[in-house]
Amino acid sequence: MQSYAVTEWEERGILLEATFTPLAFRAQWLSGTGARHAESVLAYDRIASTGVHLSDRSAGRVTLAGDGSLWISYRLTDDDARRLVFGIARAAELFYAAGATEVYPQISGLPAIRKDGIGVHPMMTISAMASRVAHKLADRLN
Repeated sequence: MQSYAVTEWEERGILLEATFTPLAFRAQWLSGTGARHAESVLAYDRIASTGVHLSDRSAGRVTLAGDGSLWISYRLTDDDARRLVFGIARAAELFYAAGATEVYPQISGLPAIRKDGIGVHPMMTISAMASRVAHKLADRLN
């Protein structure tokens, strides 16, 4: 795989990395089901992705539960959540600058972040949705 990275916020512990993922692996992450999913697959040549990598200070553990299954816990700190929100917002800005009209945070239950948002400056929509992403993620990992 080939990738590119944005290191502008490396001092803040944030790295954006755009990596092309082949359709055979990426199709399962595309939005929709049935006909809507088929439309997403057909639009694959107009889809880009980036990872928001965070040098986190949060802590977690992997242990065995009483039944022998894995128990994974991870507590996202408030500072890491804020930096994650910042990274998601920067990734969305990057895609909007490249011509995107919507950005998918790829966290279950969260809708696309549309550039036109709700009639306000797109950065407000990005920040609000990125904050929601971080809180959903934190809830899920606690």
